[in-house]
Amino acid sequence: MSRPRALPLTNWLSDIDGLGPMLPSVDRLISLQTAVDRFCRARRMGAVWVRETVGIALKPRLLLVVGMQAQAAKLKNAAPSLLEHLRLEGWNFHDVQVRVKYGVGDPAWGPAPEHPPKPGLKPEQVEGWERLAGELDDGPLRDSVLRLVRHHRGL
Repeated sequence: MSRPRALPLTNWLSDIDGLGPMLPSVDRLISLQTAVDRFCRARRMGAVWVRETVGIALKPRLLLVVGMQAQAAKLKNAAPSLLEHLRLEGWNFHDVQVRVKYGVGDPAWGPAPEHPPKPGLKPEQVEGWERLAGELDDGPLRDSVLRLVRHHRGL
C-alpha cells in the first residue's frame, strides 16, 4: 500500500476565505525579512523588522523597525550597503526609512547576560582609607573618603 502524497500547506491555506489573496504578500514580506536578516546578522546589528514597503513603483521605500536609537543610527549609516545587498538579491528599493520602537527585542537572543559582581575593596584597603580620613581636615574630601569607607564596610 502506498502512502498518500502530502500537499503543500499553501494549497490548504489558499482555500481559506480571505487568506488566499494575502499569501503572495506574506511570502514576499517573509522573503524580504530573510534578506534583511542576512545583512543585519552579518554586521551584528541586532534584530530589525521589515514593517512595510511604501512608495510608488518608480521609487519604492523600505520601512524598518528597530528597538534602540543607537541601532537605528547604525542602520541608517549602513543603508547604502543594505540597498546594494537587497539589489543583489533581486529587490529594488530606492530608499530605506528606519523607525525606533522602544522595547522591541529579539526573543531568540534571550535576556542580556548577567555580569558577575565586582569585588569590593579588601579589608586592609578599607583600613588604609580610614587612616587617610583621620589625617584629613574637615571638608568635602574627608566626607567623600568617609562615605567610601562606610560603603565598603557595608554600614
